[in-house]
Amino acid sequence: MPDQTHTADPDAVLAMLRSDDTGPDAPYPSRIGVYCDGCGTTVERDIVVSDRMSKAERFEAARVHLRREGWSCTSSGDLCPDCKPTPKPGDPDYVHRGAYAPHLKGDARTTVARRAADLYEQGSTIKGVAQEISRSYGNTRTLLLEAGVTLRARGGRIPRTGR
Repeated sequence: MPDQTHTADPDAVLAMLRSDDTGPDAPYPSRIGVYCDGCGTTVERDIVVSDRMSKAERFEAARVHLRREGWSCTSSGDLCPDCKPTPKPGDPDYVHRGAYAPHLKGDARTTVARRAADLYEQGSTIKGVAQEISRSYGNTRTLLLEAGVTLRARGGRIPRTGR
């Protein structure tokens, strides 16, 4: 199963249809629709999927593309850019757009620290987590330590060979 799904442009669809690869892992376009729970807007896209993907995985592949277009797709529902609420400081989706990010206190700090810990535990670097949560490297490292994360050694998991 491919790690990255993508929307299907007409040339890609024609290439897949002409392909001799017809096995269970062969990618093919599938039309998937996502409905906005706020205004009822429905967006349908051809998403490249494989036979091994479940219905839920195919739906999530479509939602990944809509998130890039500004949709809010969560377990509680899907909202188009016009209907989704504006995130506030402390919300997981909040991105600060100024010189300095506001100081985090209380529940907001705990929420951002937990999100940072989740991203780090999924394999992101501290720098990558910092960019994702709109914080400095140093502040992100502090949040990770406060969340109880054991930091990886510098350079990640580089296998050592005998010399």
